[in-house]
Amino acid sequence: MIKNTNTSKKAALVLFIDAALSVAALAVIVVLMFRSRDHATLLILAACLMIGHALVFYYEIKELLFPIRELEKLAAIVEASDLQQTKDDYDKRDAIGEGSELDRLINRVITALHNDYTSQMLKSQAEMHALQSQINPHFLYNTLETIRSHAISNQSTEIAEMTEALATLFRYSISQAGEMATFAQELENVQNYLLIQRYRFPEKFVFVKRIEEESVLSYKLPILTIQPIVENAIHHGLETKMGTGTITLRAFTTQDRLMIYIMDDGMGMSEGRLKEIQQAMEGKGSPSSGSKGKNMGIAMINVNQRIKFYFGSEYGLKVYSAPGAGTTVEISLPKKQS
Repeated sequence: MIKNTNTSKKAALVLFIDAALSVAALAVIVVLMFRSRDHATLLILAACLMIGHALVFYYEIKELLFPIRELEKLAAIVEASDLQQTKDDYDKRDAIGEGSELDRLINRVITALHNDYTSQMLKSQAEMHALQSQINPHFLYNTLETIRSHAISNQSTEIAEMTEALATLFRYSISQAGEMATFAQELENVQNYLLIQRYRFPEKFVFVKRIEEESVLSYKLPILTIQPIVENAIHHGLETKMGTGTITLRAFTTQDRLMIYIMDDGMGMSEGRLKEIQQAMEGKGSPSSGSKGKNMGIAMINVNQRIKFYFGSEYGLKVYSAPGAGTTVEISLPKKQS
């Protein structure tokens, strides 16, 4: 229900004035008919009264039709194919009625429609990604399981472990595309990813986990939030570093947030590159071309956008880095989740 006390009082006052003018006009005309013989003056007075009454009546009609016109605009917005353009056109309308409850309601509806449109776009992108990835996933799982069985039969433990970890990674990323996962599930997925990477890069890195409160393991976050950040740390931080590097994952809560830090002591990045990625995460451009650097930026931008979509613009990623000093990615999530 739209509540607007000022509008209601104004409408009541207009109706009262209209009624008073109608009664006054009728009374004056009746009296003059009996007392005056100056018919010209009588007609002029009557005409003035009628014009005044017509102006008041016009104002009443205008007040009644304005909300209807605004609702027609809202219907046009709902039917518009280009929601953003229609919203811009609506924002440029005349100032009549701005600030009213109806005006604010229409803006809320436009915002809700825009959010729903964004939600559908993200969902469609997730579904498209899933479809592109699901080239007969059961065939993939069955093939990996067959390889694993043969590896066990031939006592090839390493091949069996890698195959099982890879199958689990695929199952996790494809089966839950676009959904939420618990922090514990995300960490389990990271462990499977790291198992494969350890076979690829023996003694290249150490993974340290510091979970300060066990309760945070039940917190929800978008699927594939942690693994892309850990992957960045290996490929862009530690892969070209001499010797063994360390990736540290730390999680703790503040008064109202779950904070996750993923830190590596790898190569770091230049100030210009860091600024580029930070601006891209704020929607002010995109990472420059260059295969490895660009992929790193895209991964973090994607994670950042999904967190903001699910939880709000006050949450998301922050990146800190310096050449030779490693990189730290801060992930901020709400502590209380519905």
